Amino acid sequence: MTAMDVMISRAEAAQRLGVSRATVANWIQRGLLSGKDGRLMGDEVEKVKDLIAAGSLPRLGARANKTASSRRFVPGEYADVPGQMVALFRELTAGGRVSVHGAMFLAAVMVLSRGKVISAGPLETGCLDPRAWSFSRRGISGTMESWYDEAFESEYALRKEEWGPVLGARFLGKVHESDDILGGLYQSLLQEGHKSGAGSYYTPMDLADSLVLPFGGRPGLAALDPCCGSGQFLCAFARAGFLHGDVYGWDTDRTAVLTARVNLFLAFPGTDFMPQVFCLDTLGIPRKRPLASGTGDGQIPESVSALIRENGGFDLIATNPPWGARYPLQRRKAFQKLFPEIRSGELCSLFLVQGCGLLKSGGVLSVLMPESLLSVRTHADVRSFLLDRMCIRELTGLGKRFSRVFSSAVHGVFEKRERSEDNSPDIEVRLQGDAYRVSPRRFRGNPHCVFDLRVSPRDEGLLSRVYALPHVTLKNRARWALGIVTGDNNAMLRPLKPGDDAQGRPVYTGQELKRYRLAAPRLCTDKSLSSFQQAAGPGLYREQPKILYRFIAKEPVAVVDTEGVWTLNSANILIPEIEGLSVYAVAGFLNSALYAYVYRKRFHGVKVLKGDLEQLPFPLLDGSTAESLDRLSRMVCAGERPETEVDDAVFDLYGMEEEDRAYIRGVAGRRSG
Repeated sequence: MTAMDVMISRAEAAQRLGVSRATVANWIQRGLLSGKDGRLMGDEVEKVKDLIAAGSLPRLGARANKTASSRRFVPGEYADVPGQMVALFRELTAGGRVSVHGAMFLAAVMVLSRGKVISAGPLETGCLDPRAWSFSRRGISGTMESWYDEAFESEYALRKEEWGPVLGARFLGKVHESDDILGGLYQSLLQEGHKSGAGSYYTPMDLADSLVLPFGGRPGLAALDPCCGSGQFLCAFARAGFLHGDVYGWDTDRTAVLTARVNLFLAFPGTDFMPQVFCLDTLGIPRKRPLASGTGDGQIPESVSALIRENGGFDLIATNPPWGARYPLQRRKAFQKLFPEIRSGELCSLFLVQGCGLLKSGGVLSVLMPESLLSVRTHADVRSFLLDRMCIRELTGLGKRFSRVFSSAVHGVFEKRERSEDNSPDIEVRLQGDAYRVSPRRFRGNPHCVFDLRVSPRDEGLLSRVYALPHVTLKNRARWALGIVTGDNNAMLRPLKPGDDAQGRPVYTGQELKRYRLAAPRLCTDKSLSSFQQAAGPGLYREQPKILYRFIAKEPVAVVDTEGVWTLNSANILIPEIEGLSVYAVAGFLNSALYAYVYRKRFHGVKVLKGDLEQLPFPLLDGSTAESLDRLSRMVCAGERPETEVDDAVFDLYGMEEEDRAYIRGVAGRRSG
């Protein structure tokens, strides 16, 4: 059985496909997926992932699917790119008269002319072929000649009256020469679906500098960006003092590679050289040494083979690798063979592993990553790799730094050196203005090696107090069920008008779940449970009392249901079976400020998952304390007491002082009574 033929859970399939478990169940019902005993073939899941990437699933295509989007936008990171320039180049490429590759050639001519690298160009010579031009520095001439040949074959030949007005336009007068105009323009010409599918959102200059400048260059130190895009990190290497002969860049996008060569050439004014930026698939480089070299695109240049052979690898790799990119099934299978330690197939993880292999001993990897890589269960593989193979020096939270990218970013600094449990230094963590040190042992001891960056030393102490009290969990002590999946909300549900009881049975969504209470429902149905695409057994809906909890939330939001209501799958069912604790008492714990704090710190995210709820501790209480909490929770549910009284009762159980209570309330966004 190959790595791709293994059986995986529905939860893992949902994670790989980027959909909910309910959608996975829907596709099983429709025959898109199949399995046995609740598990699915990994190979089959990957094929469906390819269908998603190709836009071949009609229901998915109707959604706001970035991968299939044909929209273009100017990224906020490149706000300095002149709007008139973007508009003109979009018009130039819109009718297919000029490819994006050709348009970027014209833009490069404009930038090189402004930098006086081209002393007599097309406007002076009347010829678009660079062989007719004069260069003040000829190191870039070969790049421009190749670019011209690729972009303007006979079917794309342009007349002077077509390219003349473009090159004669004066867009760049007010733009600072250090701005990445070419990178911004290229991003603006690419369709959003192309960028999202390839994971190719480029890095603004200030962010690139923050990853590079702390590791300023000295003669002989070699620096690489293995997915260089338009060359922002390469230019950052130049600003950090690396010599032009020690700066390397690779990318699989030919247009990006040529753009990066131009940008790097301009970053070393007064110097004539051939930029070492190559069209090369970093992930395709064999992990065994020595490396064979060649001269064509896709082959490893001799200068790179020699550097790895003689120097042992690069001194610094700084990069922003693709996040969440989609790629063909055949390539995914190849990655499974090349990188068997990474089961998720996440490109960012693959670049981290390959980056480690390309470093010399003592070399540093300075990289941007999605925060989800540090916490989501699927990525435990790369976290384990980093803990085993690298010395983790710094992790800095950056928030949402990229236009139209949902994930928050983290800057990680990793050093390649021999390490052991005894000599691993603490990790410097910077997050939201706070700085503290964390032992890598804590990360290794967490479930799935989660890097819980948001747990400061103070949080660590508070969480230890909570878990130190003798307790049990919901694991194997509860029954669970998803809310209803209708299959088609428009056909199966109707709006519920106030005061009209004859429309059908009310159906609640997560939006109507508040702590301890249900808001008025907005939807109803006249269908039976058997009519829906997916529903729990009727007995689970009828059971009373039970807990309903909101699925999309940063913390548990629980309601005790005593009427047997129906909910959609944004509100799921929990029937606790903890000896000595009533349903009301469990709901009180889940809704309390302390448990909101614990959940936010331990499971930072926007979904309340069964697996996470099963890790929450429920203390062993004597009969009278349990009855008191049950009674108080019932009164809060009835609106007879404020919920802060339950908060205080739970705080009392753990002996929390007022200073800690105030801190916990602040994290949980709660007010004191």
